[in-house]
Amino acid sequence: MGLSQSRISGWEHATADVVAILDAHIEATVGWAEPLLTRIKADRTVVVSPMFDKVHFDDLHVERYIPASHGFDWALWCMYESFGPEWLKMEDESQPGKSPSVMGIFAADRGFLGEIGGLDGGMTVYGGENVELGIRVWLCGGSVEVVPCSRIAHIERAHKPYAPDLSSAMRRNALRVADIWLDDYKKNVFIAWNVPFKLRNTLLMRQCVDQGTVPGNIPTLYECHFQQPQHCYFNTDGELLIGSIKSHKYNSNRCLVDPGSGGTPILEECWMAKANNLHMHWDFEQGQAIRNKATNRCLEVTQKENYGIILQQCSGQSWRIEHPITSV
Repeated sequence: MGLSQSRISGWEHATADVVAILDAHIEATVGWAEPLLTRIKADRTVVVSPMFDKVHFDDLHVERYIPASHGFDWALWCMYESFGPEWLKMEDESQPGKSPSVMGIFAADRGFLGEIGGLDGGMTVYGGENVELGIRVWLCGGSVEVVPCSRIAHIERAHKPYAPDLSSAMRRNALRVADIWLDDYKKNVFIAWNVPFKLRNTLLMRQCVDQGTVPGNIPTLYECHFQQPQHCYFNTDGELLIGSIKSHKYNSNRCLVDPGSGGTPILEECWMAKANNLHMHWDFEQGQAIRNKATNRCLEVTQKENYGIILQQCSGQSWRIEHPITSV
């Protein structure tokens, strides 16, 4: 059934005003519920989580954790983060702190959960469902808090008994969350999970745009594979990045540029193309032409002798940017 489906089933069968979702492998301490209920009574749109202490599986001793929010990385995997400066200014560790997400154990107004669509029934097995809930709550007008006065103790299993390898489910769920909620930021999640886009001309669906030889700067066509030279990212600024994609910190990403003369497109480091006002911005919609905004020329495939990439007056050729995740 998976975590989301199990929790949805519990929420659907609940009848009280407040519903609490707990892991099976936790120990609730005395008085854990009252601080959570107090916050929900004050604001029905807040989803609250207790503090987690750690039960070591090998000897069952409890390690007490300091108050922290439940953040997440670009793989949409939860991680502890310090509370923000607003919480620190209060100088009172008993006060609730704002949190981007929850780590799977929370309490909420049952009606409010229904108003924002509940939990995502499309999530499978394990991973990402807690981050999805945090994003959903914040974007739908609610908030998430961790309440230090409420504590539970959580034991992390040495291995998951229901699946030998959870990575495929975690990857699928993370990409689903990114596709639904994260808009311009979803490419960061794809990069974190090493999911490359591929750019293909519909005339040659077995070949993909490739960065070509290094240190050369002329893109080419090559039989499609899933390696870095064929990674392709088209962002909302109209920049088309080809090849290995790295952090912007290193200024090494390369963008497709129309040099303005001749028929050969080139790849330039994106920061340099911006600094020199090169023709690096393109109009593109899935399944249509790739047209340079400045020169009005199109990126096309020449059918003379060996196939290659050229810039020329648009003739109606179309392109598709694809990646291997077909259903999220």
